[in-house]
Amino acid sequence: LRFPVALPVYPRALGAPPRQRFAAMMDTNNSSVTASLVVAPTVLLSLFLLQWTRWRRRRLDPDRLSERLRETYMKPHSGLELRIGLDIGGSLAKLTFLEKDGVKTPFLDFIKNSNTYGNSGVRDEALAVSMPELGGRMHFVRFETGHVRNAVELMKANNLEAGFTTMYATGGGAHKFKGVIEESLGCELTACSELGTVVLGICCMTSMVADECYTFERVPDPAAVRDPLVEAAVTRRSVPLRTHDKEPRTSSERAAARGVVRVQRDLSGINFFPFLLCNVGTGCSILKVTSESQFERVSGTALGGGTFLGLCRRLTKAASFKEAMDMAEDGDARKVDMLVRDIYGEGEDRAGLQLPGDLTASFFARALSAEPKASDADLCKALVVMISQNLAQIAHLNAQVHGLRRVFFTGNFLRGNDLAMRTIVYTLQRMPRVVVHGELGRRKRDLLLPVGAEPTEAVFFRHEGYFGAIGAYLEQCRNCASAAERGR
Repeated sequence: LRFPVALPVYPRALGAPPRQRFAAMMDTNNSSVTASLVVAPTVLLSLFLLQWTRWRRRRLDPDRLSERLRETYMKPHSGLELRIGLDIGGSLAKLTFLEKDGVKTPFLDFIKNSNTYGNSGVRDEALAVSMPELGGRMHFVRFETGHVRNAVELMKANNLEAGFTTMYATGGGAHKFKGVIEESLGCELTACSELGTVVLGICCMTSMVADECYTFERVPDPAAVRDPLVEAAVTRRSVPLRTHDKEPRTSSERAAARGVVRVQRDLSGINFFPFLLCNVGTGCSILKVTSESQFERVSGTALGGGTFLGLCRRLTKAASFKEAMDMAEDGDARKVDMLVRDIYGEGEDRAGLQLPGDLTASFFARALSAEPKASDADLCKALVVMISQNLAQIAHLNAQVHGLRRVFFTGNFLRGNDLAMRTIVYTLQRMPRVVVHGELGRRKRDLLLPVGAEPTEAVFFRHEGYFGAIGAYLEQCRNCASAAERGR
């Protein structure tokens, strides 16, 4: 391939036979030819990098994300109207379905006539959201995985399987219960990538639902005994106090003024690629996501919800996750963990370490002393704090390595677990900011805190736990649309 800029430097060879033209091009004594061999590849490379940068910006543009999702996963469809997305995990099964405008079926009527089903089925009506791009309203149902067979029998007994020719599911249960579902309901069950559906569900809801994301601000130390006024502020306020308010008027406003505030984060209009996704289930996987279909696992840890519940059962009387979390709300982790001030005292110097006195020095180290034995509530609180602080630190270090400041947290351990989420935010707010300079793979770390640097931000989701089911639903929409186009 000859680049045009190289053509003028050997015109005398253009009319010669091929062998002579090649000899003229390779004549290293000709300075103009030598320059052309250097300039041409350089110009080619520059043009390629320019075009690649423009393409990448278009691809990662948030408006382009919404457009890509609509083009790929949300095409209008006809024929099969009954579509559900399933995520069958180890403990909970989640189901999402779309109530299409103007469409009525026995399945939709049955689901909408109640908010509870059987022994464990619950429809999260508060999470239902209008999705104009899909042409309807999306609903969410959850039930214990141990009742999957009961759910299948319930559908069959009420003739709700009519209209289903295929179902898309993710999670381990998509393989475990594949035979049961296909045999009982007479439809095909397609298993989807577990992490792929979660990433797709997050991208869809984040880009199309304005109030999907939130975080916490002004978080006090979650390790201490909870303040009822602060707890009330968390549940009653969703935005910070207005700056022009001179004095908070109610008790909850006073608590919010000095404590934690839950704040919505509208990320639908910003470019949030790439980002880190910290998926905390039984263990924890950390993904770097560069688009709705491209991601890689960059880190992880064996700490997670399984660690928490396993230790709670060994160390306390708590038998379930809910029971352990209820205990933790009333506990005090400072009666279990050793703090910096417990080692260095209350002085400001602290052996020149310049560490805050309330920083955790060693988890569970107070058990070495002769102090009174900690209660079950204290132990449960200490376990939540231990796991959450470690998750926050690992996420923060990965964010610094990859040059990112926003981490999306998801997973079963965080579902409705405000204590863990507040601990993660509190820990990230206290982390030193590290500036990473890099060129051609060479990185230099400056451990000094730069002026104006921002801490790593933790972002959480309203529809936590349902992203796998949402992604499975969208995969079905895409594949059905593709099949319809091939059949034309």
